[in-house]
Amino acid sequence: MMEAQDRDYREAIEQIDANEGRGWDSPDVLVGDQAVEASRALLARVGHPSLGHGNATGRGRSPKRQVRLPEELNDRLDRFTAAHNTNASQIMRRALEDYLDRVDGDGRAA
Repeated sequence: MMEAQDRDYREAIEQIDANEGRGWDSPDVLVGDQAVEASRALLARVGHPSLGHGNATGRGRSPKRQVRLPEELNDRLDRFTAAHNTNASQIMRRALEDYLDRVDGDGRAA
């Protein structure tokens, strides 16, 4: 999943550069890990593209689910997101994906 996110961040950087008329030869363009980290910080401030058709392509509708959390778990999530420069949606998507990868269709450990 991280590889897909890194690819999305790199694509976001390319779009930003294209919109600002800057190319890769510009002295203030970040590349590699610096670019990934800068794009993560930017997306944390402005939000992510749609997760619909094609996985974060910016097109399509992102299905929405809601969940109620115990107050203590919600507080832990808030502290974690603040400490790791991320957001609750991203953490919940990762957690759900990890959980579903560990269990089979019957809900038993794989």
